[in-house]
Amino acid sequence: MGIVYKKWHTSGRNRHEWLLKCRFYVNGVEYSTFSEEDKYNQYKIGDTLHVVYAERTPTNCEILELK
Repeated sequence: MGIVYKKWHTSGRNRHEWLLKCRFYVNGVEYSTFSEEDKYNQYKIGDTLHVVYAERTPTNCEILELK
């Protein structure tokens, strides 16, 4: 499980999107997801989301709810 700790809005020429990052722990070590798009702007800071990660390389991860 991961907790949303950062969320922001980006906009550009033809691009408007909400991005977020989750913090999660593996064996007591803190990791963070890469920025992922929250297409429907449905999550907020403090929400708990499912993070799937590679056992040997937890930085290789994704947020299930955003796939």
